[in-house]
Amino acid sequence: MALLVGAAALSLLLAPLAALGRQAVGALAGQPTLPALAGLCVLGALVGAPILHAWPRIGRFFSATPTLDVLRALTPTRFELAVGDWLRTCGYRDVRHTGGAGDLAADLTCRDARGARVVVQCKRYRAGCAVTSPEMQQFIGMIYAHHHADYGIYVTTSTFTRPASVLAQQHGIRLLDGAALAARL
Repeated sequence: MALLVGAAALSLLLAPLAALGRQAVGALAGQPTLPALAGLCVLGALVGAPILHAWPRIGRFFSATPTLDVLRALTPTRFELAVGDWLRTCGYRDVRHTGGAGDLAADLTCRDARGARVVVQCKRYRAGCAVTSPEMQQFIGMIYAHHHADYGIYVTTSTFTRPASVLAQQHGIRLLDGAALAARL
């Protein structure tokens, strides 16, 4: 994925050099050599990985938004960081990444515009793998009993089951599913 994003970014950023690139490929008798292709792959990876990591900021710069497939292709950590970037643009402050093994259902912590303490859980799930009621129960218990937060936000690239949604509503949890997330980034 980083290679594709890197190639796309290079084509946008280096468009004026396209003629020069065609001349270079033409000089190779119309057939790019293996070292030339390897060099392009390395360059794409070097440029693509940081671009993919910072996609929310770069996507806004190019007036493009990441698709749900792009979000699902991120690593769990990069997905959490992308959600953190999005929260900052929405006015949340003191956004801290706390995710990882043993994160106690808190991938991000932050404060909203009123200063309320917020815990955010991020689940990068494939389509068809919904967040369930037991997962929501664990999140609710941890944000109030352990983290002493004012409320929680649960973000997923998938959907929520009906029981999970009802439970979240009863406990003031804000939900953001994959379709809504992709539309807001």
